[in-house]
Amino acid sequence: MASTTRRKTALFPWIAALLALALSLGAGVFVAARTDLAAGLALRRGSAVFYAARGVGPSLSAMRSGEEVWGFVEWPERGFYGFFDGRRERDGEYYAGIRAPGGAARLILSPPRLFEGARLRIEGPRGLGGSFALERAASPSARVSTLAGRLDAEARPLSPLSRLFSPLSPADGAGDAGVSAFHVDLLDGAGAGRPSAIEAALAKLFRRGMGARAYALGLWKDFRAGRALPQGPKTWPGSLVERQYLIASLPSAGSAASERYVFDGGAHGNTVMLAASFDAESGLALESGDLFRSGAEAALGEKIRAEALRLLDPPGGSLVGAGFFEDKIAPSAEFFVCRSGVGFHYDRYALAPYSFGDYTFVVPWAELGGLLKDPARWATR
Repeated sequence: MASTTRRKTALFPWIAALLALALSLGAGVFVAARTDLAAGLALRRGSAVFYAARGVGPSLSAMRSGEEVWGFVEWPERGFYGFFDGRRERDGEYYAGIRAPGGAARLILSPPRLFEGARLRIEGPRGLGGSFALERAASPSARVSTLAGRLDAEARPLSPLSRLFSPLSPADGAGDAGVSAFHVDLLDGAGAGRPSAIEAALAKLFRRGMGARAYALGLWKDFRAGRALPQGPKTWPGSLVERQYLIASLPSAGSAASERYVFDGGAHGNTVMLAASFDAESGLALESGDLFRSGAEAALGEKIRAEALRLLDPPGGSLVGAGFFEDKIAPSAEFFVCRSGVGFHYDRYALAPYSFGDYTFVVPWAELGGLLKDPARWATR
């Protein structure tokens, strides 16, 4: 009996050593998966999924990484749509503000059950409130690659190890004097170890033909170089935040957007959004001439103006009354397709002063029948 006890006791150090080794290897794999030590970046994989209400109701494209969520929401029957972004709070739900023209609105998204469904609550003006059960909808195979890093006032890359167990947020370091923050959320169509049909489109439209990681490393290198001056490193904090959206996936086409915010001193930073649509089969970009008839620009501009007036309801029925520079809108080169119609995005300063923000207007499909080059192509949504 004593001999057996001694043998068991002698095994304890070996068992402890094996457990320690397993934990060490596991931690090493975890660190390796979440960092690029050579570049000084932290890495996290995220998801890009589509949800749709059961029956008539809103649909949602949702990108997630860590505690953050962003995407595009639309409710065609109510003429409601907009880009959103937010984060998960202590109650486990995601709270997101919507950049909806004409009124503030908020989404509350309950985490999905095994990635099959979710629950969405909408709080907003004009009777938009409601709670909806969402089901996972068909979507392209895509994921999100989040890479983040920080630079101190001397432009040295900081080790990402201290951030491993914390959310990677664009706000990281924003309140630290002399700390510059770099953060990109990139759509990556090479999920699950196989290239997605949209990978070529994403790379060509938003990543200069590069893979997500190579593109991020190039941005990081340029960001670090930009923090240096001939007379020495910049002493004020700067930031580069790029976030990409998978807006919609229709039977014949898809659409996505890439939004970049850069601050390098001055009163405020600058934000630019690129929007694009691509053929569902070939991945080739769709130009305006692929959607609309020749000479449709003027009529299309009137449709966009009418949508802006519907949403903003300005005094006197003029966009000038809503603070716009003039009472007309030309079609934007940054357009996309979605369930609701064709959307047109306008950066700050394009239509109104910086303080008014950016604008996105979606002209319903029903209003575009006479302007579309191939109406049958967009009949199924």
